[in-house]
Amino acid sequence: MSKVSCKLFAGAVLVLFVTMLLPSVLIAGQEEDYSLAASRISSFKQFEAEELINYAQLQELLKISQANLTTWGHKFQQIALAERSSLASPMQRKRLKNRLGNLGQRSLDMLDDLKQAREDCSARLEILNSFTRAWTSAPDGAPEDVVRMLSDGLRDVKKLKADSEKQLQKIDYQLKLAMRLQDRIDGLDKGEKNNLFQLWNSWLLDGKDPAFIPEFWHKILPSKAWMDLKKSEFNSAGETLNNGFVRFAFIVLALFTTGLFLIRMMDKSDYFQNRSEIERWKSLRLMTIACLSFAIYGSAKAVFGDSLDAVALMAFGVFYWSVLRLSKLICREKVRFVTGEARAALLFIVSGLLLEQQVPGRLVICIFLLVLAAFWAYGMYRNWRRGRLQGMSIISRKDNLLFPLFLVALFGYGRLACVFAILWSLGLFIRGFGSAWTHILFHRTEMSVQLKKGLVRSLAVPAGWSVGIGLAAFWLSDFFGRSAVASLMELNYTHDDYSISLGSLVWLAIVFFMTRQCVSAFNISIEYVGSRWAKGKRGAVPSIQTLFTYAVWSLFSLVGLNVLGLSLTSITVIAGGLSVGIGFGLQNIVNNFIGGLILLFGRSIQQGDVIEIGGLWCTVRKINIRTTLVETFENAVIMIPNSDLVATQVTNWTKNNSIIRRDILVGVAYGSDIDKVKAVLLGLAAAHTHVLKNPAPYVHFNNFGNSSLDFILRVWIDDIDVTLVTMSELRFAIDKAFREEKIEIAFPQLDIHVRDIANAAG
Repeated sequence: MSKVSCKLFAGAVLVLFVTMLLPSVLIAGQEEDYSLAASRISSFKQFEAEELINYAQLQELLKISQANLTTWGHKFQQIALAERSSLASPMQRKRLKNRLGNLGQRSLDMLDDLKQAREDCSARLEILNSFTRAWTSAPDGAPEDVVRMLSDGLRDVKKLKADSEKQLQKIDYQLKLAMRLQDRIDGLDKGEKNNLFQLWNSWLLDGKDPAFIPEFWHKILPSKAWMDLKKSEFNSAGETLNNGFVRFAFIVLALFTTGLFLIRMMDKSDYFQNRSEIERWKSLRLMTIACLSFAIYGSAKAVFGDSLDAVALMAFGVFYWSVLRLSKLICREKVRFVTGEARAALLFIVSGLLLEQQVPGRLVICIFLLVLAAFWAYGMYRNWRRGRLQGMSIISRKDNLLFPLFLVALFGYGRLACVFAILWSLGLFIRGFGSAWTHILFHRTEMSVQLKKGLVRSLAVPAGWSVGIGLAAFWLSDFFGRSAVASLMELNYTHDDYSISLGSLVWLAIVFFMTRQCVSAFNISIEYVGSRWAKGKRGAVPSIQTLFTYAVWSLFSLVGLNVLGLSLTSITVIAGGLSVGIGFGLQNIVNNFIGGLILLFGRSIQQGDVIEIGGLWCTVRKINIRTTLVETFENAVIMIPNSDLVATQVTNWTKNNSIIRRDILVGVAYGSDIDKVKAVLLGLAAAHTHVLKNPAPYVHFNNFGNSSLDFILRVWIDDIDVTLVTMSELRFAIDKAFREEKIEIAFPQLDIHVRDIANAAG
């Protein structure tokens, strides 16, 4: 076969192969397009099912938000109208402010929901647009079922897209209305913030009539309008209580049950187990009352808000009384209250009710003065019952501290006197709460041997005081209004470029008090724990206390400077001035200061050490930052500059331990039995309680003296503090034993020999 024939044959075979293979390739590509279209349709169906549910949820959200916008708009109008009409009482204004705050919070929540709904709807539209771009047409030659599925899918996409666009328009419209409502709420709330404080200021201070002028007594009883208002509020409070009683009772039960569980756990603690049965029962009863009253207070505020302020106030008053009573019961040093815990709680409740019920000013003065007079009469009656007849004419010293409140009310400022009484009562509450907390924790610290356990409990003392301060601050802000308290704290004093607010001073006072409590708690705790250490290590306790005190107060100084608004530039200027002063005349002070730090950190000398400096024996009592106080054995206190202790030679007899070696010199007459002398001395040393067995006592034959055989009894005494007593007792014992054993203690003798009397006479 020729080459041409071969080429023709090969070409024919290739054409035949391509003709047979090409249809199968085309069919495979078409099948791939069909399967891709089917998968897209399937994924869209899943997406459509999920988004239809989301669409229905957003539609429901739009219905709810539309109804809420209508309702809240009416409420806002009512609050705005009431705000213009309620110009007399800050308590009414506070309630309006709280209602406005609640409305604003709910409006913000709705705004967040609408913004989230808009994001979801926009994301759905983007996905629908991607489906639309992908499904422009069906593949060529696609089966009819695929074409039908694609057309149905495109129709569903367009329908869902149109519905979503309409939904997005509704969301934008409601979002616009909600933002407008929120702006109006914020504007009114900003005005209310200043108005409430100004109203409290005028309500307490302006236009008051003293009780000692005749015009004051012309009109004391409340008006009919006020009585009608109180009657209406009482009926409204009853309806509110009926509507929310089930929820209120459930929350009270839940809180009270939780409190009982905690009380049961506390009852099993060592503190209550070590108390007498009567004290334990009284403590548990008071804690139960406190738990129940606080549960009622918290539930009333959570369920009814400001509607039942009187109930919440009385419940908190009972909680207040139980805390004071409990602190007085369990504290080691009785917490003395100015008028007694019951009278303090009664004064707190009465003052709060007079303000909360918006009692007319003159009636407030009369009631407040009557309450104080009743307190004084009760105090005199108790004095008379105790046999102190002078109590009929002399008011108790404790009740005299209420006299300033009496004067404030007498001069016409009854409501201001109520405010002062509330603040004074809350101060007692903080003191009682913190004292009870501290006593329980320190009782646990005394029983703790480990350092970590004792320190953790003692450092929790400031946390207890913080809880008491927090409860008092929460009650104040809730009673007088958060905006009024915030406005009060924002009052500032400005001088040139410097400005400081009242809130900064209050915060600085709280930080100062907490720092003081922290330092005191740590020092007492480390003292408790250090008392269990070996005596040689107890000297480290004052050093640790001093270092911790300086460290914490230094930190407080930095925080205080920050709170006061003083910059580091000012500190740099002061430091520069001090450096100049050091260069001119403060070298000794700086040397002593550095020496004090060296002594505290190096611990070469510690409190309680017995040292010898310049031939003077003394005991270190306290290492201060500039001087060290030492006490001689003659009970004289000497202040030694720290630089002298660092620069000069000092003998520390108790650096490693309190053991000291002492020698007793004993001389016996010539001819005495020296073995017997040794045995007697060793026996006396071994019999003494403060002489150590190891190292053992030793008798040293020191010398042949002029008049005696000299011995040294060398002993090791276990405590340097009893050195003089031990040496004296050993000497007494030696004298007595030598007399019993017929051993003569030598004394100096002089023999005179006369050799030639006759020559001397001649």
